[in-house]
Amino acid sequence: MKHQTDYFFSWMQRMSGLYGSAAAARLTETEMRIPTLRLFRAVPQTPPYHGEGYLLHHHILRMLTILEAIDAGESLIDIEEFARSFYWKDIVHLSNEAKDMLPLLMSFVILHDIGKADRLSFSAEKGSEAEASGLHLALFASEKDRLLVINWARLIEAEEEGMTPQRVSEELFERYGLRVHYNGHERYALSKEYTHVFDSVFSILQVAEDDRELVRMAIRHHMQVIHIFSRRSAPNRLLAFERMAVKRGLDPARFLSLLLLSATLDAVLGSEQIKDGKPVFDGTILFHLLMSEHAALPIRKAARDEEERLRRIRTQKEILESSGLVGEELYAMLSVAVGRERGEVKRAIVALIAGEKTSYDFGYHEMTIRRRVKEAQALLTKEGLL
Repeated sequence: MKHQTDYFFSWMQRMSGLYGSAAAARLTETEMRIPTLRLFRAVPQTPPYHGEGYLLHHHILRMLTILEAIDAGESLIDIEEFARSFYWKDIVHLSNEAKDMLPLLMSFVILHDIGKADRLSFSAEKGSEAEASGLHLALFASEKDRLLVINWARLIEAEEEGMTPQRVSEELFERYGLRVHYNGHERYALSKEYTHVFDSVFSILQVAEDDRELVRMAIRHHMQVIHIFSRRSAPNRLLAFERMAVKRGLDPARFLSLLLLSATLDAVLGSEQIKDGKPVFDGTILFHLLMSEHAALPIRKAARDEEERLRRIRTQKEILESSGLVGEELYAMLSVAVGRERGEVKRAIVALIAGEKTSYDFGYHEMTIRRRVKEAQALLTKEGLL
């Protein structure tokens, strides 16, 4: 039987095949316009928190791939681990919000780890080659040490044709006993050194002024969010983040949505955690955030539930219309006049869609109706409405 944590990785592989090229092109174009961003290709990373590739570039690219997928109409609810969770309705809503907030999320993805190059450090297992090389001795890694680690990764990559970035990352971690850290990178990203990069990214993505401040706040606190909500639900801390936005005159609801989505992109979907030598899917941070939201902000949850209810009604109606199962054209085809019989037609079609039997006789058009019902069932199933 397929292990549950395999589902996300299958989804991610499919998204990479469909949208990876578009994400890579977007990132390359942005690097060409803002050369400082090329440092993503020169900052190493390792498991246990970053098994998606041996460079920061792989982390950024993975998140951009997910955003390209969302922009193309894909939904996070298609991830089986999310669809099976208690919070699936919230995740449907968040996925829809992500599409509306794409410029903010892309800005976050591109900018949130820009301080890692300046706060890079290493630790080494006792007796390892990394320890013998003295990589763990400096508070912050030197250019020489950084290049040494990247050279190790390149050597591993060259050992076997088709070696994936994930495997290189795992080998770098296991073979050399090396672990990478970036203490305080979230604060350094907001230093004057990178002001011009922030301004350029915001300009390219056409991010409004208030939204720029929301992105800066999300970056400033993204590691705090990860540390807090990876361990527990914390309703009071979520309320503190809401008050922070209010104090700055910003939209608190928009900020909380950005916090939830950016944490999901960064720590749940964009990072491949390795446990016991295997990649695992862990949605704990998002689930704790949503649990906190339910407890601290029930009105927000109620509004989200109502919006989802209305969305489902609209979507169902659109599907039935597109399948030719409602409307005047249907009644004209069946020669059904205004009155009680139209109600009988509606009830019969609803029963067929639900897989139930009906005694209503569609006569000559029976096969046409049943074909349309099958089309509608497929679309409703895809939308999670059946």
